[in-house]
Amino acid sequence: MNKEITENIFENKSLQLFEYNKFFLSFKKMYDENMLPKKILLSGLSGLGKSTFALHFINYVLSINEKNNYDEKNFKINILSNVCQLISQNIHPNFYYIKTLNNKRNINIEQSRNLISFLNKTSLNKNKRFVVIDGVENLNDSSANSLLKTLEEPNENIFFIFIYNSSKNIKNTIKSRCTEFKISFTKKEKEIVLNKILEIKDLTLDIDLINEIKSYYDSPGLLLNYMELLKNLKLDNNNKYDLKEILIKIFNPNNSENKKINYESVQSLVELFFHKKLLNSENKSRIYFYYSKTVKLLDDYKKFNLDFDNISHQIEKNISYA
Repeated sequence: MNKEITENIFENKSLQLFEYNKFFLSFKKMYDENMLPKKILLSGLSGLGKSTFALHFINYVLSINEKNNYDEKNFKINILSNVCQLISQNIHPNFYYIKTLNNKRNINIEQSRNLISFLNKTSLNKNKRFVVIDGVENLNDSSANSLLKTLEEPNENIFFIFIYNSSKNIKNTIKSRCTEFKISFTKKEKEIVLNKILEIKDLTLDIDLINEIKSYYDSPGLLLNYMELLKNLKLDNNNKYDLKEILIKIFNPNNSENKKINYESVQSLVELFFHKKLLNSENKSRIYFYYSKTVKLLDDYKKFNLDFDNISHQIEKNISYA
């Protein structure tokens, strides 16, 4: 069992699967016919729901013989399922989930070793076991190399599902050993997912800001992260969300919530803020100067695992001055 991931794995994922019907039925058919590849690479841009799809499919397989099994007619996870409860806490004996920890840059060697230790144990009832590496592009050299032997000679009951953000580089030693499934959606399909997410999320947010974010970033996952971020910030005026106000609050060193930020969502909000400033400012060189400084600080934060307090005050100043 893996207890490294302390939050609920489904916290920012939908229990209802949208627009993945064909993928799900295709995977189900391969599994039923014993044709499912042992090493799967789900590739596509960030925020398309690749890891959500993987978790839905795994819930389906592991709960087949359970009373509260996966609702395959409606593509929905049954929250009463024992499998769902165990997976959500990352303690199911036949499931292992890895991602970068606490906004660190890489999946480290210790995480890989813990995974290998898990794989060396006997599965519960000799059932199928699933490993999800969410963000396989974040494996560093040491962690990737430690997995190669396991990938070359996997146990017949073990399935690896690697979630890959195709806008980033991936180690060829990993990619070459996998069967790749490329995930993409049309603008219309993404709009359908975005609207369905808005329907099911109980969030009191400014619709103008949501529409503005939707017009700039059409990624369903990023929009969901934005909504959760805005909800948790507890801004003073709930009827008016100003990007500058949001970012200053995020990067306020005295804000205890800022250490829980989703890095990609905040980085995208920073880019949206400066993009709007550049469009509406006559002094574009000044705006770009503060934008470059801010992006450099965020990159260093991610790259060198800096303490958030070390960069938040300077970023707050950059945004205020812009």
